[in-house]
Amino acid sequence: MQHTWDSSESGDVAFHVLAPELTAPPLLDSLNSRLDAVLQCMQSHNFTLGGFLVELFRAGSDRTKKKTQRHTQMVSSFLDGRSKQYDAISLVKELYNSRHSTTRNHESEEFLARNKLQQWAVEVVEDMVSREAEELASKEGGLRLAGEMTWEFATQFSLAPLARAAWKMSPTCIRVLAATAISKEGRKKPPSWFAQAQGAPQLPSATTTRATQSGQGKNRRDPWVIVIIVFMMLLNARNLRFTVLQKLMGVWLFANSAARGVYDVLGRIGLSVAYSTTLELLRGLSQTAQSSLRTEATRSVLSIVYDNINRKREVWDAEYGERAVIDSGTVATAIILEDCEPEIAFNIAALEQARAKRLREQLTVEVLLSRIDQGHLNRVLAVHVVSFLVMEFPHLSHFQPMLNNKLRTELATHRMRKGRRTQAFPMAASEHDEGSTEGNRKVIDDLLLNQLGLKKDEVKRMLTIVTGDQSTIEKIRTLKRFLDSCPHGYHQYGWVLPLIQLWHMGWSDLERILDTHWGPKSCSKESEVRIEDVSTFSFVNELLGRKVKNMKRPDYYPAQALVFDTLRAEVLECWREHYQTDDLGVYMVTRQPTLDELLQDAQRLVNTYLTTASAECALQGRLAETLFSAGSQWTSPFQGSSAPAAPRGDQVLANTILRMRDSMLHYEFQSAIADGDIGRAMNVMAVWVLHSAVQAEANTQMSFWRWLAT
Repeated sequence: MQHTWDSSESGDVAFHVLAPELTAPPLLDSLNSRLDAVLQCMQSHNFTLGGFLVELFRAGSDRTKKKTQRHTQMVSSFLDGRSKQYDAISLVKELYNSRHSTTRNHESEEFLARNKLQQWAVEVVEDMVSREAEELASKEGGLRLAGEMTWEFATQFSLAPLARAAWKMSPTCIRVLAATAISKEGRKKPPSWFAQAQGAPQLPSATTTRATQSGQGKNRRDPWVIVIIVFMMLLNARNLRFTVLQKLMGVWLFANSAARGVYDVLGRIGLSVAYSTTLELLRGLSQTAQSSLRTEATRSVLSIVYDNINRKREVWDAEYGERAVIDSGTVATAIILEDCEPEIAFNIAALEQARAKRLREQLTVEVLLSRIDQGHLNRVLAVHVVSFLVMEFPHLSHFQPMLNNKLRTELATHRMRKGRRTQAFPMAASEHDEGSTEGNRKVIDDLLLNQLGLKKDEVKRMLTIVTGDQSTIEKIRTLKRFLDSCPHGYHQYGWVLPLIQLWHMGWSDLERILDTHWGPKSCSKESEVRIEDVSTFSFVNELLGRKVKNMKRPDYYPAQALVFDTLRAEVLECWREHYQTDDLGVYMVTRQPTLDELLQDAQRLVNTYLTTASAECALQGRLAETLFSAGSQWTSPFQGSSAPAAPRGDQVLANTILRMRDSMLHYEFQSAIADGDIGRAMNVMAVWVLHSAVQAEANTQMSFWRWLAT
């Protein structure tokens, strides 16, 4: 019996059995008959099925043995993937899924084909993972720091570029870890920073510092982040020099005042470097940052902002008389001042000449009022009034970009250059306490002489802006008054220009708004008397279930949320009252006004509800009826001869208008700062000068008056 191989154009292999007495193979009707004929031919040549397959592909891979052209052609066609019907994967799958490769009662599992295929596949994957990890953890892998770590690298660190490099150079490792952490369905829908491509997660081409997406529902963890973190931990276990993630984790632990034992525990599991390594890293980062900052100080003008930092040091296993101690120090940031002529803007002689004219003595109410651009301020407030309406109703959202552009172009006063990004440099913390006048002197000397490395003669040539909270600025001014007669230029500290930081200005105004419009203190629970004056924040705070307290230095964000939420609700109510409608949303859909029409109506609302003149008008009796709808009669809570005379108009409405005015001014101040327009912010600050004088806030008042005089 003879046998021949035949290869079709598609690459499929056919095995023909030829009888010795025939010149052509017999026609076999069924697949089973054809397979049986092939097997019979193999047996006649002393081949088992396994032996035949092994020898067929072994001989094909051995270059030392001579092979026939037909043998080479058919094996190559089968293995190079040109076959459209059968390929190597199909053969392995059939071997693995065959019912004869599974466990039978009388056979041991370790000898069956499926188990052996599994073990072989695991060994192959194991070798692949080992090779990929070895390459990735090496110097050429691209994930080890080329030099010393810098603050720029630490602050801009992102998992996205690490994940991209890991998937590019070690896809098998990532797939194995992902299969462990994420279900099959979950792996089909990776997040945007780990997007899927061709059935596998593919990473974006650009580095991003944006935070990764969180989980869904109550699960706030992103499993893909966990996969990358575990991968970095495993690389650190393989190569102790691979410590990018661990060093960053050490810095984060130090920044959060973690106990030293936390470093030991996390270091044992590969999540952090040791505490001593973290300290060494921080010293290196400090030296690198200081070197860069000193270089910048020689060619740029810097502004310094600093504040105190306190940390409670507990006494463990305290004995009699021992107690916890509060350690106080100072942290500072240097900010580069751009877009100005330093020799003109920070000329000490110009400031001294202005002070010599004693212009502060000529400040009057008329002068202060003349510095307020009320027309411009009202136009800006009208834009905010329309913005509240636009934010409430989605079908008006197309107006928001126009309103933003209006603030940045037509209504801009002194806006930052487009595209400018303020450069700030964190400075080293010091042990000096800025809570005293002497402590502020030590802080200023340490920042400029020691950390910036400047000479005293260089410092005294130009003004240096130093900013902080009200207490810090007042102590610096006290220091300057004490040393005003000093003959030495540097030690006179006349070159220091202390200014209240804008954030602290906003906080002070927020405190003033709450204190002014809070209303009478809440009655005790025993009296069961509720607050009924709707013009007070105490009423709104109780109505909304907020926990804001009228106190010195209130919690900033809860207090601001109360002020802004109340303002938005009342402005929308003004819109509803202006259009005389019960459903403002339906009215806006029906009318479909243009932006110019909304701005015109908003200007009327500003003049009616957001000015001091409108509050005074609300108290004028009959005159108020021409502008405002009549409300219910107000009943004074006071009884007897001590009761003040009832106003002719609406006292509650007048108080509400004043509260809305102050709240809107605070909103405009925050909006101007966020938009980088210091001119708009200073227009609001000019209004605050009068408000702070009436409120008798000594520190803030004196700061504003000195700011105006300079």
